[in-house]
Amino acid sequence: MEFEITNRRAELEAEWLRERHTDEQLQVALGELRRRGNQRPYPANIARVLGLELPTEAELHGQTPEGQKEAAEQVQRSAAVKAEALARIEALRRKLGRV
Repeated sequence: MEFEITNRRAELEAEWLRERHTDEQLQVALGELRRRGNQRPYPANIARVLGLELPTEAELHGQTPEGQKEAAEQVQRSAAVKAEALARIEALRRKLGRV
């Protein structure tokens, strides 16, 4: 099954479709797409023929190793910001004598 891939998102969409459908199902959808006429075999068009709604780009990216790494880094940054904010609040409380 050959999708027409134009960007990273299309690459992730094609991978998502391949994980959830057999080659035979994808070939049938491609045949239906060709039968309908002037549509290119983009993953989004194949998904439409299959009656599927593709995940958002963020959801697709979140499933990749890079996306998972970015999410873990974001959690670490958020925890650091939270710790710093709580420390500043505590310092202000002490300064104001409200401990």
